[in-house]
Amino acid sequence: MRDAGVTSYLLVSTFLRFLKWSFSQGITISTAILFCPPYFFMWKIVSSPFGLCLKATRDNPEKAEYLGINVKKYRWYAFIISGAYASIGGALLAPAIGQVDPGLTYWTHSGTLVFMTLLGVSKTFSDL
Repeated sequence: MRDAGVTSYLLVSTFLRFLKWSFSQGITISTAILFCPPYFFMWKIVSSPFGLCLKATRDNPEKAEYLGINVKKYRWYAFIISGAYASIGGALLAPAIGQVDPGLTYWTHSGTLVFMTLLGVSKTFSDL
């Protein structure tokens, strides 16, 4: 019986051979295709009233609470959205590096991601 990872790799490599793409071209193109819908969705969130509530709870939670925004609820929504985007990033990382092992959960790997976030922090999504 084959492992699920081997089966998925064989399916992807067969599909890429059908399109006459190399594996690296396939990873690049599939990443670009999978990146576009979440980017558009985040742009819609940021430019909506929901996004304004998220910005208000980030900038001044006391004032947002005074205006009638349930800060706990919107922070929970932001946590759920960030988890969804992190899972998309993890799904895009696995084919690019070829494997996912327990070494990716070590604190230095997550610390690298936090450090990159701190270096590239911006107030709005449109600054990207």
